[in-house]
Amino acid sequence: MKSLELKLPPLLLLALALGLMYLLQGFYPLALLNNGVASFVGIICILMGCGLIIFAARQMRHHQATLDPIHPQNSTVLLSSGLFAKSRNPIYLGMVIILLGAAIMFADITAFLAVLLFVRYITRYQIEPEEACLIETFPTDFPRYCEQVRRWL
Repeated sequence: MKSLELKLPPLLLLALALGLMYLLQGFYPLALLNNGVASFVGIICILMGCGLIIFAARQMRHHQATLDPIHPQNSTVLLSSGLFAKSRNPIYLGMVIILLGAAIMFADITAFLAVLLFVRYITRYQIEPEEACLIETFPTDFPRYCEQVRRWL
């Protein structure tokens, strides 16, 4: 299904996943997470995810790397330091952490399923096509980078 590759902006996908969580809450509630501690943990996760995204975006801007996830073929810089030395996709990782925080706050099994759906979709239709473009752009450096740094964490 190549027609979905690199078509939807990841921020839109994040918003859709959050909307799905909101709409499906209450179907399979997790009583264990219905307390103030879980809400606090959820908020901390959301803030950490936002911080990770901002920090990674700043690093990309500093190195004049493209932030356009729909056109990875425009990449001129391969970042492999800072956050990018720990994760090849710190922005997407930040999005997943935000979704996990929201899932904890919604306290519903369906919210956690939305996180899994987001991870699967973003991996298949965003990250894998991005990586294919990066292999073409950086044929020696990117495969070496992939050997040293994991996709998520």
